[in-house]
Amino acid sequence: MRTIAIDAGFVAKAIPPRRKDSHKGMNGVVCVVGGSRLYHGAPFLAASGAMRAGVDLVYIAVPAVIADAVRSLSPDFIVIPLPDSKLTRGTISKLKGWLPRVDSIAVGPGLGPQSPGNLENAVRVLKGLGRGLVLDADALRSSILEVAKGSGTVATSLAETTPAPDARILTPTRVLWPAHDPLFPPAWSDRLDDFFADADL
Repeated sequence: MRTIAIDAGFVAKAIPPRRKDSHKGMNGVVCVVGGSRLYHGAPFLAASGAMRAGVDLVYIAVPAVIADAVRSLSPDFIVIPLPDSKLTRGTISKLKGWLPRVDSIAVGPGLGPQSPGNLENAVRVLKGLGRGLVLDADALRSSILEVAKGSGTVATSLAETTPAPDARILTPTRVLWPAHDPLFPPAWSDRLDDFFADADL
């Protein structure tokens, strides 16, 4: 496994200084696809993170029912209202047609429960656009990770290294493990001691 140290040198290479004559879109273009009736803040926060990292043009694709709420949070983002509340095949087909050139697409923040088939189709279509793909929150499912393979850093971003015993989390922690989580099966709970010095399951 390859380890990458995120230090000043890495950041300097990854985020070059802006040219004085650059204009909007020359320093990265990102589209965040997410949101639902209950969760309009998550795609906004993901988009804000992209902008704070230096991206200067960010689109947020959310269901039309929350588009005005998301739009009202900041004038800095371009909000694309999606016709359906879920990532249906029709919604993704329309998004594909509307989506301008972007460097990276983030899928998942605030999506809420989705049909596995529709979510797999969404990731397959967006991955096929040949851009960087970031999966987050409700898009982090084992079946989706299989579909997303080969689309950038999905597999390596989920790689883990067990910390040294003295680098474990020292704060006493109670871990609530969902009974039916497709990404983190209950069998993995026996590894908590690898990461926590004092964990109660």
